Amino acid sequence: MRRDHCPRFDALEGRRLLSKIHVASSSATIAKPVVITGTLTVNMKEASATQNADGSTTSTVAVSGRLGSYGKVRGTWNETYDNFGAYSGPDWIQLRTNSPKGSFIIAFNNQDSGSATPIGHGIGMYQHAQHVYDGTGAFAKATESGSIEVLQKNSTKTVESLVLITENP
Repeated sequence: MRRDHCPRFDALEGRRLLSKIHVASSSATIAKPVVITGTLTVNMKEASATQNADGSTTSTVAVSGRLGSYGKVRGTWNETYDNFGAYSGPDWIQLRTNSPKGSFIIAFNNQDSGSATPIGHGIGMYQHAQHVYDGTGAFAKATESGSIEVLQKNSTKTVESLVLITENP
């Protein structure tokens, strides 16, 4: 038997092994917790309603405000009712940030709110659980859950602001 290479230990550092094989990167999703505590102002002057193909109606309202370290945010709040006027939740708030760049969607259920809790100066509050449903850019793998306080003027039943509170920092 012929041996071109005698048995011994060969160091592998510096050598290219399997150079023609492509190694795919891992596609494992790693959740990234975010904190989105802050207040959004609801601009009812920019409200609109859209009739959907299934007969339901989606109301869209512009929102803007400051959320923690993300600074100024802008977006929309969408709420849908079926063709009989019954709530078809959940509500969606889609927000865009500039630093870091990206957007995220917050979902919450506004159904069966009951009576507003008076908090003073003619303002009532409804509190609901909320969570980050999806995101893009810097928020592509974001996770968050907490509560949302819907503040409305009692005399007109008009929503004035939304207060987001992260509970899982």
